[in-house]
Amino acid sequence: MRAIDAEGLLDPATGLLVKTTFDRDFISAVQQTLAGGGGLSVARFAFEGDNPRAQLDGARIISRLMRQMDFGAVQNDGSVVVAFIDTDLRNAHGIARRLSAVMRHTTSGKRAARSEPEVTVATLMPQDSPQSLLARLYQPQATQQLAAS
Repeated sequence: MRAIDAEGLLDPATGLLVKTTFDRDFISAVQQTLAGGGGLSVARFAFEGDNPRAQLDGARIISRLMRQMDFGAVQNDGSVVVAFIDTDLRNAHGIARRLSAVMRHTTSGKRAARSEPEVTVATLMPQDSPQSLLARLYQPQATQQLAAS
């Protein structure tokens, strides 16, 4: 019903934004943050490629537990990217850890494997563009850890 009320802006299967709407809103959020100050962080939740059920369940959990001001979408590779508005890197890590913990402890049935996504978090820097910020989410984890140090 939320997807119908949102006039096609929400994916009915996950409750997250459709990718084109996410892309548009993300560009706007980056531009507004760079112009007006504040914080913007993003997190990418990557699920096992051979487990589409884990991807769908993870996306649904994220859509129900993320804050009202945040938004996310399932990406072409099956991962979920969430933008955390007015959030610095430290707080984004905390939010992503909590979401990941819920996914880890939630199963789809008695025999279902627990889903623990690989999580990458990045924050907007003054020299960033929307594309460069998202690109950092796809860098190898070792590079991300060095950049955060």
